[in-house]
Amino acid sequence: MVGDQPGIRLLEGGRASAHDERRGREQRAAALIPPNVWMLCCQFMRMTMPDESTPSTPYQAAVQSLARELAARMPDSPGHRYLLGITGGPGAGKSTFADALCQELDTLLGPGTALVVPMDGFHKTNRELHALGLWERKGDAETFDATAFVALLARIRHVPDQVTAAPRFDRVTDEPVPGALQVRPAHRLIIVEGNYLLLTTPPWTEIPGLLDDVWYLDAPQDIVRGRLEKRHVQRGLSGDELARKITSSDLRNARQISRNKHLANRLLSLPLEQE
Repeated sequence: MVGDQPGIRLLEGGRASAHDERRGREQRAAALIPPNVWMLCCQFMRMTMPDESTPSTPYQAAVQSLARELAARMPDSPGHRYLLGITGGPGAGKSTFADALCQELDTLLGPGTALVVPMDGFHKTNRELHALGLWERKGDAETFDATAFVALLARIRHVPDQVTAAPRFDRVTDEPVPGALQVRPAHRLIIVEGNYLLLTTPPWTEIPGLLDDVWYLDAPQDIVRGRLEKRHVQRGLSGDELARKITSSDLRNARQISRNKHLANRLLSLPLEQE
């Protein structure tokens, strides 16, 4: 865990704030326009143009607030990383939240500072699942290569000065893609997203010790079911097969995952993003 918490800052070479960008544009324009006309232009622009720093939705406001908090926790020492786990059941909105948080952190701290590393990349291949008789249970904890996942997190934690390749999951092919992600030394804040970060059976039990914090994301049951239905319809499921996948797999796994949410450092229930 990080000791002293540094304040929010832009890393050297990071993107200027929206306020500084606006000010620069105004100064360049002012040199070309007569003063009386310029004053009228400024008044019109400020009345009609939205403030780039103002969140457009309650969801975005929540993400921005949490990103500022995380930015303040960034390690001061070179070569040290902050690893945040985001967990919760299927359909809770983990991937959307992790991506939004990563984007906001890059805005605050400079492009390429944060990176999302999803657990889904450690799905066993469909060929392996068929061979093991686990195809029908795809998404259960035993259908992931937990040992390889733990080994990756350990390398990201303990070898921050080298590039580490990580897989991602392709929802189109329904298969993991080895080496699709590159965790580089510049990535100083890693967001680890996945269902089973707090599972209490080995080797999953090693994961919390490799993370600085774990946040558990919750969502209303009707919202979760709607998201799952949309996801599986896009994969081509329908009728009884769709209902069985949601009831016998997704929601059953969600109940298992929720039993461990008391182990999280924080429980989150975010405003709903635009579905």
